[in-house]
Amino acid sequence: HDVWGRAQELASHLASHLPVTYLSPTAVHRRLEAGERWRAHEERDQGRLAVRCPLTLPGDYQSAPVRRFNARSLVRMIRRWGIPAEESVLLLNTPFLPEVVEHLPWGLAVYDWHDDFAAFPWAPRGAQRLEARTLAHVDTATSGTRVLAATKPGPPRFIPNGVRYEAFAECRAPRPSDLPSGFDHLVGYIGTAGEHFDVELFEEVARRLPRVGFVVIGPVRLARPLQGANVAALGLRPHESLPAYVRHFGAGLIPFKTGPGAEAINPTKLLEYAAAGVPVVSTPLPDVVALFSDCAVVAGTAETFALAIEHALAGDSQGKAARARDRARAASWEETGHAMWEVVMQAWSHRHGSGGPGGQRSRD
Repeated sequence: HDVWGRAQELASHLASHLPVTYLSPTAVHRRLEAGERWRAHEERDQGRLAVRCPLTLPGDYQSAPVRRFNARSLVRMIRRWGIPAEESVLLLNTPFLPEVVEHLPWGLAVYDWHDDFAAFPWAPRGAQRLEARTLAHVDTATSGTRVLAATKPGPPRFIPNGVRYEAFAECRAPRPSDLPSGFDHLVGYIGTAGEHFDVELFEEVARRLPRVGFVVIGPVRLARPLQGANVAALGLRPHESLPAYVRHFGAGLIPFKTGPGAEAINPTKLLEYAAAGVPVVSTPLPDVVALFSDCAVVAGTAETFALAIEHALAGDSQGKAARARDRARAASWEETGHAMWEVVMQAWSHRHGSGGPGGQRSRD
């Protein structure tokens, strides 16, 4: 039920070194919405990777008592599952569950920054205090975003995102039947359309290009449905099916807001578009400008964004797309996972003096 991304990739790669329990707390109403489809995801073991989806009450960002109840329930569930905290690494990517770090004796706690959650308008009351409590109990921090690695305390170690290059570059799957037809071209966005997504920009760009179909693949978590005669929101699709969709895009879109919180993003979808050979059009996110301006088209208004899409569809962005593909070829989740494992082993050695999580040996 999650959009596959950095957290899932890191869990998968760390599981090649030690047993990993991946926790995906999920609000009760999402469980009810999923119905029978939930049973395939609720609890499953894949070798040394165990997935657990504990149910939580909704509204924890609006209600401090609900947040505390959910956090304490999660602590109780971790104990009930028999996870040996003293021999385990906690890899955390939300700052709003300090109880999980405070009340369990983890052998090591690592915070991986991939968003500046406390800066968002929807952050719970006292978000800065919750974040400070969490950071006070972690041993080390990492980030996939250059902005956060440069500005957050520690500082966090910058570990770039990767991509499953071959899956996107070598995909020859037929056109998915649920892609819309009747348009001159398709452009698309993969991922959650939520707090980062600039819905006004997206809809205005779609309005300016009526002969282009705009496809959103992923959950839409906005105050209202996406609108537009040429807009199709297909919902969440399995990650392994995404290359078949992306290869039929004339451009891959990153229509994110800029401003507090939203600027601290290094979107993994950029490398996925790039690996598929699809031109990338993005709003001016700092990491995109700093790291990918030579291989992605950056546009900050609906007018320039629409114009960039038109140029991409006309083949005018092939040089940037080729450079982007080279960048994607050089990136891999294996390297990201290896770098995270090195951080874990170094931090474990620093804290414990020898050994490693799950009985692993430290490297010299």
